[in-house]
Amino acid sequence: MKMDFKCNIKIAILKASFFLIVIFSCNVSFAQIVNDIIMKNKTNSLLILEKPHFPSPEKDALFFFSGTYSFDLYTYFGKVKEVQKIHSIYNLAQAIVSSDTVFFESKKKYLINLDISKKPIKDLIGIDSVSKKTDTIQLFHFDEDASYVYQVYELKNEQIINSSENTNVLYYSTDYSYDKHKKLIKIATTDDYGVEEIETATYDKNGLLTSKNSFDTNDGINVVRTNYTYKNKLLTKVEKKEVLYFLPTELNKTTIDKIDYSQYENDETFINRTILNFEYHKNNRLHKVEEISSAFSKKDGVQYKNTRTFTLEYQPNKLVIYANLPERRTYEYIFDAFKNPKEINSFIIKKDKTWLHKKTTFKILYDE
Repeated sequence: MKMDFKCNIKIAILKASFFLIVIFSCNVSFAQIVNDIIMKNKTNSLLILEKPHFPSPEKDALFFFSGTYSFDLYTYFGKVKEVQKIHSIYNLAQAIVSSDTVFFESKKKYLINLDISKKPIKDLIGIDSVSKKTDTIQLFHFDEDASYVYQVYELKNEQIINSSENTNVLYYSTDYSYDKHKKLIKIATTDDYGVEEIETATYDKNGLLTSKNSFDTNDGINVVRTNYTYKNKLLTKVEKKEVLYFLPTELNKTTIDKIDYSQYENDETFINRTILNFEYHKNNRLHKVEEISSAFSKKDGVQYKNTRTFTLEYQPNKLVIYANLPERRTYEYIFDAFKNPKEINSFIIKKDKTWLHKKTTFKILYDE
């Protein structure tokens, strides 16, 4: 349940593996119907069941750095049946020092259940059984490796309003709240020990996310505030501030998202701040990303500061990213005729010498 913003581009890039894949259908004809719906982008005709989460505009803009972008078959175009991923690492002499191969088969789940919805359902939960109550529906998922671990999702008006998870260590319960536009505005989680985490969000009149806030009581109260700025509905700036507070005990009964934390900041308050700036071409294609990270307090001054830039160049079936971290890197994404990833190359640049460091190839098998 940790807040997802940690859009630290360096971390995203350093993930050695880039891509995962995930078709179950009631019958062939239904699978074809669902596929046609998806290919025509009639998203209103499809109910997607997954654990509720807030949108991440920064991750949408930086999809190519996502750890799941190419590992998730839901992001692929066409009728993908299987993908073979080969990841190799090279040394300066361009000899392969390590290589591994992984196969992924499509396991997309589509189903029809009139107790849940009249719409076709894309099941991202892994529903094992359904129980219908008066005005709510319970969806059960049992862990494949340990039958005593289970998850229960409570559904009302085609929206998940509660989820609970019974693990071999703790029991977690999460409530989800929505506004009149069915936008998720609050996630509140507690465990057996009363450790609480709350996440909230706000949106503008266009339905675009304008802020996310996370409050976690696992150790003190860790507060993360993230604000989003747009121009012509394009994300132009993201600002994140993270602070760990230790508050007076008399505030223990106060709802953690209702506290005015600014009055508990002082000269020793340590602040982590990240700013992302986005620039676009005239055709609205992302052109440049700048990330500025810093950590400081008034008393001790700036303890850390770093700037990273990423410049994007678009070529036919190829995306090239020139990075300054500040060390120089070049990332090359090559796509097939379906616009699915075919190859990713990572180059190191030192003293005007460029050499291939990592290569990931994808051999995609399509259904005829």
